[in-house]
Amino acid sequence: AIRGAVGLLARRDDVDADRIALIGIGDGGVLALHAGAIDSRVAAVLTKGTIFSYSTVAKTQSTHQMLNLVVPGALRHYDLPLLTNAISPRAVRHLLPTDPTRQPFLRPPGVADMPFAGLLERMLK
Repeated sequence: AIRGAVGLLARRDDVDADRIALIGIGDGGVLALHAGAIDSRVAAVLTKGTIFSYSTVAKTQSTHQMLNLVVPGALRHYDLPLLTNAISPRAVRHLLPTDPTRQPFLRPPGVADMPFAGLLERMLK
């Protein structure tokens, strides 16, 4: 569905096809990473509050409703950081990645969230 939406946007006259970006919040970040890794038309991927890796989920006894994120057998072939690498050199940024209990684990103290629009504008330059 995401690739279909990217294709639809890329064909529109009022859209710069070279600046199509995906924003994934929470579980949507996992979807955005997969779509960005397999679709080179995606210029940038921004996630917020998304799990950092499948391997951390697999190693955790208590996870919070992660069944919708499971890709059977994925860890035999890849983990989410590999998708980030696959998107490169296109822009990819993870804001407040979470652990398997959905708690942010890399939030710098005193750092406020930057508005998505400003961040995406910088990523697409």
